[in-house]
Amino acid sequence: MKKILFITLILSATFINAQNEDIEKRILNYDDSKSTIISKGRNMLIDKFIEKDIESVKEIRRYLMEDVENKNYISLYPVENWLILYWTNEYNDLLDDIKSLDSLRMAEYDAKIQPNKDLLYLKLKEASVENAETIKSQINESGLSSEYKMFLTLNYENLIADVQADEYIIDKLNNSAEIFLSAYPNSEYTDFTRKHIRYKLMTSDWGFGYEFYLGYGIFTGSLSDH
Repeated sequence: MKKILFITLILSATFINAQNEDIEKRILNYDDSKSTIISKGRNMLIDKFIEKDIESVKEIRRYLMEDVENKNYISLYPVENWLILYWTNEYNDLLDDIKSLDSLRMAEYDAKIQPNKDLLYLKLKEASVENAETIKSQINESGLSSEYKMFLTLNYENLIADVQADEYIIDKLNNSAEIFLSAYPNSEYTDFTRKHIRYKLMTSDWGFGYEFYLGYGIFTGSLSDH
């Protein structure tokens, strides 16, 4: 009886060890997951962008956005996707994607699996700043309406701007946004312009705040105006 029990234990241990080895091999050879495809796709996109192979950039972007990204995974963040679309001159796709960005879609990104950290956005931003005049010239030379040209130029300037570094940039963006809103008050992009481009701070009739301490305080002097 003891011999049978010993043999059973040996066989069980061998079976469990074989299972563990099989799982280990499957894990090591697991290279076709969504996360892996997204990571490799983004890396290839960086390489092709640096090589100025715009046609390949266009193909990779379309594959990542249409065939890979889904409700669970992010392949490209909106700002990355938009900058690429500026470079590939796919303005209609760009306009449609901007129009579809609402609070619900933005909230969905928090529940998605994000790409591994890389330099895609940094490289896109650097090149977009350096080639701003060329990109804007391409927009103006396109067959788009004046409204779309003005909005896309405004949005591009906003994407490449460093609004935290210079108040002059904020003023310039605000002025450009006001010009667009005045010229096209009924545009389908007015709401986006007000919410995501125009940096307009206004005094409020009331405010709310809190902190953890025993005591109280009130606004005095001119603080009530800010």
